[in-house]
Amino acid sequence: MARADVSFRDKEARVAYDPTQVTVEQMIAAVNGAGFRASVKRQGE
Repeated sequence: MARADVSFRDKEARVAYDPTQVTVEQMIAAVNGAGFRASVKRQGE
């Protein structure tokens, strides 16, 4: 199951994805290509 919960106020998104379908690097590239800035925030940060 893939899912994204986005908070523009907090400037973050939580994404559940299928790693057999897409990599984190591909998702970051897609977000950056759309004119936004993306990076990985590990749980607990």
